[in-house]
Amino acid sequence: MSKDFVLEMNNITKTFPGVKALDNVTFKVRPGTVHALMGENGAGKSTLMKCLFGIYEENSGDIILYGEKVKIHNSKEALDLGISMIHQELHPIRFRPVMENIWLGRFPMRGIAIDHKRMAEKTKELFKNVRSAKQENIALMTEERRATGIFPILSVLDNAVIASQKNYTHGGVISDKKRREAAKRVNDQLRTKTPSLQTEMQDLSGGNQQKVLLARWLLTNPDILILDEPTRGIDVGAKYEIYTIMHDLVSNGKSIIMISSEMPELLGMSDRVMVMCEGRQTAILGREEADSISIMQYATQFM
Repeated sequence: MSKDFVLEMNNITKTFPGVKALDNVTFKVRPGTVHALMGENGAGKSTLMKCLFGIYEENSGDIILYGEKVKIHNSKEALDLGISMIHQELHPIRFRPVMENIWLGRFPMRGIAIDHKRMAEKTKELFKNVRSAKQENIALMTEERRATGIFPILSVLDNAVIASQKNYTHGGVISDKKRREAAKRVNDQLRTKTPSLQTEMQDLSGGNQQKVLLARWLLTNPDILILDEPTRGIDVGAKYEIYTIMHDLVSNGKSIIMISSEMPELLGMSDRVMVMCEGRQTAILGREEADSISIMQYATQFM
Protein backbone atom coordinates (compact mmCIF):
# COMPACT_ATOMS: atom_id res chain seq x y z
CA MET A 1 0.00 0.00 0.00
CA SER A 2 1.14 3.58 -0.66
CA LYS A 3 0.46 6.88 1.08
CA ASP A 4 0.12 8.39 -2.40
CA PHE A 5 -3.35 6.85 -2.67
CA VAL A 6 -6.43 7.59 -0.61
CA LEU A 7 -8.05 4.41 -1.95
CA GLU A 8 -6.75 1.10 -3.27
CA MET A 9 -8.89 -1.78 -4.52
CA ASN A 10 -6.53 -4.71 -5.07
CA ASN A 11 -7.32 -7.86 -7.08
CA ILE A 12 -11.08 -7.53 -6.72
CA THR A 13 -13.10 -10.47 -8.04
CA LYS A 14 -16.90 -10.65 -7.99
CA THR A 15 -18.99 -13.48 -9.38
CA PHE A 16 -22.70 -13.93 -9.86
CA PRO A 17 -24.30 -17.26 -10.83
CA GLY A 18 -22.76 -18.14 -14.19
CA VAL A 19 -20.99 -14.78 -14.59
CA LYS A 20 -17.63 -13.42 -13.47
CA ALA A 21 -18.44 -9.73 -13.27
CA LEU A 22 -14.99 -8.67 -12.00
CA ASP A 23 -11.82 -10.60 -12.66
CA ASN A 24 -8.86 -9.61 -10.46
CA VAL A 25 -9.33 -5.84 -10.91
CA THR A 26 -6.93 -3.37 -9.25
CA PHE A 27 -7.90 0.29 -8.95
CA LYS A 28 -6.18 3.15 -7.10
CA VAL A 29 -7.22 6.75 -6.48
CA ARG A 30 -5.07 9.71 -5.44
CA PRO A 31 -6.46 12.54 -3.31
CA GLY A 32 -7.50 15.70 -5.14
CA THR A 33 -8.05 13.98 -8.50
CA VAL A 34 -10.81 12.83 -10.82
CA HIS A 35 -10.35 9.18 -11.77
CA ALA A 36 -12.64 7.95 -14.56
CA LEU A 37 -13.87 4.44 -15.30
CA MET A 38 -14.58 3.62 -18.92
CA GLY A 39 -15.92 0.54 -20.66
CA GLU A 40 -18.84 -0.86 -22.62
CA ASN A 41 -22.09 -1.78 -20.87
CA GLY A 42 -21.44 -4.86 -18.75
CA ALA A 43 -17.71 -4.20 -18.44
CA GLY A 44 -17.97 -4.18 -14.63
CA LYS A 45 -17.63 -0.47 -13.85
CA SER A 46 -20.73 -0.10 -11.67
CA THR A 47 -20.15 -3.51 -10.07
CA LEU A 48 -16.69 -2.40 -8.93
CA MET A 49 -18.11 0.76 -7.38
CA LYS A 50 -20.94 -1.17 -5.71
CA CYS A 51 -18.30 -3.35 -4.06
CA LEU A 52 -16.65 -0.18 -2.79
CA PHE A 53 -19.95 1.25 -1.54
CA GLY A 54 -21.02 -1.93 0.28
CA ILE A 55 -23.89 -2.85 -2.04
CA TYR A 56 -22.08 -5.98 -3.22
CA GLU A 57 -19.51 -8.02 -1.30
CA GLU A 58 -16.46 -8.96 -3.33
CA ASN A 59 -15.54 -12.65 -3.45
CA SER A 60 -11.84 -11.90 -3.11
CA GLY A 61 -9.46 -8.96 -3.01
CA ASP A 62 -8.70 -6.14 -0.59
CA ILE A 63 -9.92 -2.56 -0.12
CA ILE A 64 -7.37 -0.18 1.41
CA LEU A 65 -8.70 3.19 2.61
CA TYR A 66 -6.33 5.83 4.00
CA GLY A 67 -3.65 3.14 4.29
CA GLU A 68 -5.80 0.74 6.32
CA LYS A 69 -7.49 -2.44 5.14
CA VAL A 70 -11.27 -2.19 5.48
CA LYS A 71 -14.27 -4.42 4.93
CA ILE A 72 -17.37 -2.51 3.84
CA HIS A 73 -20.53 -4.51 4.50
CA ASN A 74 -23.19 -1.92 3.63
CA SER A 75 -23.71 1.63 2.41
CA LYS A 76 -23.96 3.04 5.94
CA GLU A 77 -20.45 1.82 6.68
CA ALA A 78 -19.27 3.39 3.41
CA LEU A 79 -20.82 6.73 4.36
CA ASP A 80 -19.25 6.54 7.82
CA LEU A 81 -15.86 6.04 6.11
CA GLY A 82 -16.37 9.16 3.98
CA ILE A 83 -17.51 7.51 0.73
CA SER A 84 -20.64 8.70 -1.09
CA MET A 85 -22.13 7.45 -4.34
CA ILE A 86 -24.61 8.89 -6.81
CA HIS A 87 -25.78 5.88 -8.75
CA GLN A 88 -26.48 5.60 -12.44
CA GLU A 89 -29.74 3.84 -11.57
CA LEU A 90 -31.16 4.61 -8.14
CA HIS A 91 -34.48 2.90 -8.62
CA PRO A 92 -36.44 3.06 -5.41
CA ILE A 93 -38.59 0.07 -4.49
CA ARG A 94 -41.92 0.87 -6.05
CA PHE A 95 -45.20 0.34 -4.24
CA ARG A 96 -43.42 0.30 -0.87
CA PRO A 97 -43.61 3.10 1.70
CA VAL A 98 -40.92 5.75 1.86
CA MET A 99 -39.99 4.40 5.31
CA GLU A 100 -38.68 1.16 3.80
CA ASN A 101 -36.92 2.95 0.93
CA ILE A 102 -35.10 5.28 3.35
CA TRP A 103 -33.79 2.54 5.63
CA LEU A 104 -33.14 -0.09 2.94
CA GLY A 105 -29.86 -1.84 3.72
CA ARG A 106 -29.65 -0.36 7.22
CA PHE A 107 -32.92 -1.35 8.89
CA PRO A 108 -33.03 -0.84 12.67
CA MET A 109 -32.68 -4.32 14.14
CA ARG A 110 -33.83 -6.07 17.31
CA GLY A 111 -31.71 -9.19 17.42
CA ILE A 112 -32.14 -10.85 14.03
CA ALA A 113 -35.49 -9.18 13.28
CA ILE A 114 -36.26 -5.75 11.81
CA ASP A 115 -37.49 -3.35 14.50
CA HIS A 116 -40.48 -1.91 12.63
CA LYS A 117 -41.62 0.19 15.59
CA ARG A 118 -38.25 1.92 15.90
CA MET A 119 -38.07 2.36 12.13
CA ALA A 120 -41.47 4.05 12.12
CA GLU A 121 -40.46 6.32 15.02
CA LYS A 122 -37.23 7.36 13.29
CA THR A 123 -39.08 8.01 10.03
CA LYS A 124 -41.71 10.15 11.77
CA GLU A 125 -38.92 12.17 13.36
CA LEU A 126 -37.21 12.50 10.01
CA PHE A 127 -40.30 13.93 8.35
CA LYS A 128 -41.49 15.97 11.32
CA ASN A 129 -41.73 19.16 9.28
CA VAL A 130 -42.64 17.79 5.86
CA ARG A 131 -46.00 19.19 4.72
CA SER A 132 -46.48 16.51 2.06
CA ALA A 133 -45.68 13.58 4.33
CA LYS A 134 -48.10 11.27 6.09
CA GLN A 135 -45.72 9.72 8.56
CA GLU A 136 -44.42 6.28 7.53
CA ASN A 137 -47.16 5.62 4.96
CA ILE A 138 -45.90 8.06 2.36
CA ALA A 139 -45.96 6.40 -1.05
CA LEU A 140 -42.94 7.04 -3.20
CA MET A 141 -43.88 8.55 -6.57
CA THR A 142 -41.21 7.92 -9.15
CA GLU A 143 -42.38 10.11 -12.04
CA GLU A 144 -39.97 10.55 -14.97
CA ARG A 145 -36.91 11.08 -12.76
CA ARG A 146 -37.16 7.69 -11.08
CA ALA A 147 -33.50 6.88 -11.89
CA THR A 148 -32.11 9.80 -9.89
CA GLY A 149 -32.99 8.70 -6.36
CA ILE A 150 -35.20 11.68 -5.59
CA PHE A 151 -38.36 11.73 -3.50
CA PRO A 152 -40.61 13.60 -5.97
CA ILE A 153 -43.44 14.65 -3.64
CA LEU A 154 -41.09 15.92 -0.93
CA SER A 155 -39.51 19.34 -0.83
CA VAL A 156 -36.09 20.41 -2.08
CA LEU A 157 -35.19 20.90 1.59
CA ASP A 158 -36.03 17.34 2.63
CA ASN A 159 -34.41 15.80 -0.43
CA ALA A 160 -31.20 17.72 0.28
CA VAL A 161 -30.78 16.92 3.99
CA ILE A 162 -32.20 13.40 4.17
CA ALA A 163 -28.78 11.69 4.21
CA SER A 164 -27.28 14.00 6.84
CA GLN A 165 -30.13 14.30 9.37
CA LYS A 166 -27.89 13.43 12.31
CA ASN A 167 -26.01 16.70 11.80
CA TYR A 168 -29.14 18.71 12.62
CA THR A 169 -30.35 16.66 15.58
CA HIS A 170 -29.56 17.36 19.23
CA GLY A 171 -31.04 15.43 22.11
CA GLY A 172 -33.41 13.66 19.75
CA VAL A 173 -34.84 16.96 18.44
CA ILE A 174 -34.37 18.03 14.82
CA SER A 175 -33.39 21.67 14.33
CA ASP A 176 -35.36 22.96 11.37
CA LYS A 177 -33.20 26.10 11.34
CA LYS A 178 -30.00 24.09 10.89
CA ARG A 179 -31.60 21.97 8.17
CA ARG A 180 -32.66 25.07 6.25
CA GLU A 181 -29.29 26.77 6.64
CA ALA A 182 -27.43 23.69 5.36
CA ALA A 183 -29.78 23.13 2.42
CA LYS A 184 -29.68 26.80 1.43
CA ARG A 185 -25.89 26.97 1.65
CA VAL A 186 -25.20 23.99 -0.58
CA ASN A 187 -27.97 24.75 -3.08
CA ASP A 188 -26.72 28.33 -3.38
CA GLN A 189 -23.26 26.90 -4.01
CA LEU A 190 -24.65 24.65 -6.75
CA ARG A 191 -26.80 27.48 -8.11
CA THR A 192 -29.90 25.31 -7.99
CA LYS A 193 -32.83 27.09 -9.62
CA THR A 194 -35.86 26.62 -7.37
CA PRO A 195 -38.61 29.04 -6.23
CA SER A 196 -37.95 28.02 -2.62
CA LEU A 197 -36.65 25.18 -0.47
CA GLN A 198 -40.26 24.11 0.04
CA THR A 199 -40.79 23.52 -3.68
CA GLU A 200 -41.55 19.89 -4.45
CA MET A 201 -38.77 18.09 -6.28
CA GLN A 202 -41.08 16.95 -9.06
CA ASP A 203 -41.54 20.61 -10.05
CA LEU A 204 -37.83 21.15 -10.83
CA SER A 205 -36.09 20.56 -14.15
CA GLY A 206 -33.98 17.43 -14.57
CA GLY A 207 -30.74 19.37 -14.21
CA ASN A 208 -31.86 21.03 -10.99
CA GLN A 209 -33.08 17.72 -9.58
CA GLN A 210 -29.59 16.35 -10.24
CA LYS A 211 -28.06 19.32 -8.40
CA VAL A 212 -30.23 18.69 -5.34
CA LEU A 213 -29.18 15.05 -5.40
CA LEU A 214 -25.55 16.15 -5.54
CA ALA A 215 -26.25 18.57 -2.67
CA ARG A 216 -27.57 15.65 -0.62
CA TRP A 217 -24.26 13.80 -0.78
CA LEU A 218 -22.09 16.89 -0.45
CA LEU A 219 -23.79 17.53 2.90
CA THR A 220 -22.39 14.20 4.12
CA ASN A 221 -18.94 15.76 3.56
CA PRO A 222 -17.41 12.78 1.72
CA ASP A 223 -13.70 12.40 1.05
CA ILE A 224 -14.44 10.15 -1.93
CA LEU A 225 -17.42 10.88 -4.17
CA ILE A 226 -18.51 8.28 -6.74
CA LEU A 227 -20.41 9.74 -9.68
CA ASP A 228 -22.08 7.19 -11.97
CA GLU A 229 -23.11 8.97 -15.20
CA PRO A 230 -23.50 12.31 -13.35
CA THR A 231 -24.69 14.37 -16.33
CA ARG A 232 -27.00 11.91 -18.05
CA GLY A 233 -30.18 13.56 -19.31
CA ILE A 234 -29.40 17.15 -18.33
CA ASP A 235 -28.78 20.22 -20.47
CA VAL A 236 -25.45 21.75 -21.44
CA GLY A 237 -25.65 24.57 -18.89
CA ALA A 238 -26.31 22.20 -15.99
CA LYS A 239 -23.47 19.95 -17.17
CA TYR A 240 -21.03 22.86 -17.09
CA GLU A 241 -22.09 23.77 -13.54
CA ILE A 242 -21.62 20.18 -12.34
CA TYR A 243 -18.16 20.12 -13.95
CA THR A 244 -17.34 23.33 -12.08
CA ILE A 245 -18.46 21.76 -8.81
CA MET A 246 -16.28 18.72 -9.48
CA HIS A 247 -13.28 20.98 -10.14
CA ASP A 248 -13.89 22.85 -6.88
CA LEU A 249 -14.10 19.59 -4.93
CA VAL A 250 -10.80 18.21 -6.20
CA SER A 251 -9.19 21.62 -5.65
CA ASN A 252 -10.12 21.15 -1.99
CA GLY A 253 -8.45 17.74 -1.84
CA LYS A 254 -11.52 15.57 -2.43
CA SER A 255 -11.29 12.50 -4.69
CA ILE A 256 -13.86 11.78 -7.39
CA ILE A 257 -14.45 8.50 -9.18
CA MET A 258 -16.53 9.11 -12.29
CA ILE A 259 -18.18 6.52 -14.48
CA SER A 260 -19.17 8.02 -17.80
CA SER A 261 -20.02 6.89 -21.31
CA GLU A 262 -19.48 10.37 -22.73
CA MET A 263 -16.02 10.60 -24.28
CA PRO A 264 -15.67 14.43 -24.17
CA GLU A 265 -16.59 14.34 -20.47
CA LEU A 266 -14.01 11.65 -19.75
CA LEU A 267 -11.21 13.39 -21.62
CA GLY A 268 -12.04 16.84 -20.29
CA MET A 269 -12.53 16.04 -16.60
CA SER A 270 -10.24 13.12 -15.77
CA ASP A 271 -6.72 13.03 -14.37
CA ARG A 272 -6.58 9.29 -15.01
CA VAL A 273 -8.81 6.82 -16.86
CA MET A 274 -9.11 3.13 -16.06
CA VAL A 275 -10.57 1.17 -18.97
CA MET A 276 -12.41 -2.11 -18.44
CA CYS A 277 -13.64 -4.89 -20.73
CA GLU A 278 -15.49 -8.06 -19.79
CA GLY A 279 -14.84 -7.56 -16.09
CA ARG A 280 -11.10 -7.04 -16.52
CA GLN A 281 -8.88 -3.99 -16.30
CA THR A 282 -7.31 -3.37 -19.71
CA ALA A 283 -5.53 -0.03 -19.23
CA ILE A 284 -4.83 2.91 -16.94
CA LEU A 285 -4.18 6.06 -18.93
CA GLY A 286 -2.93 9.43 -17.72
CA ARG A 287 -4.40 12.67 -19.00
CA GLU A 288 -1.67 13.00 -21.64
CA GLU A 289 -2.09 9.42 -22.89
CA ALA A 290 -5.87 9.25 -23.04
CA ASP A 291 -7.61 9.84 -26.36
CA SER A 292 -10.79 8.47 -27.89
CA ILE A 293 -9.02 5.96 -30.14
CA SER A 294 -6.88 4.35 -27.43
CA ILE A 295 -9.78 4.25 -24.96
CA MET A 296 -12.07 2.49 -27.45
CA GLN A 297 -9.34 0.01 -28.37
CA TYR A 298 -8.88 -0.98 -24.73
CA ALA A 299 -12.64 -0.96 -24.07
CA THR A 300 -13.16 -3.61 -26.78
CA GLN A 301 -9.97 -5.62 -26.24
CA PHE A 302 -11.70 -8.90 -25.36
CA MET A 303 -14.78 -8.50 -27.53
